[in-house]
Amino acid sequence: MQSTKILEFLFYDKKENSLLKYLYDENYVSKFEISSEVNFKRNELVTFNFDLTKKGCEHIDDIIKAVFASINAIKADNNIIYHK
Repeated sequence: MQSTKILEFLFYDKKENSLLKYLYDENYVSKFEISSEVNFKRNELVTFNFDLTKKGCEHIDDIIKAVFASINAIKADNNIIYHK
């Protein structure tokens, strides 16, 4: 699915603006994984897993803001259909 490719770009690639790069550069996480699956109705479920460092535990609000900023960037793409 197209959304999976966008997720991989935003979250996995260590590009300048990726969430992954930000979390590692700030030393908030020691491990980061993202997975997705499509159910029988062709809805895609995306799961984020990360192991927080001690510093990450102290900056939970910053991490949540960064995750949702990345999700909003994905939602801004007009080629993806979202269910409300």
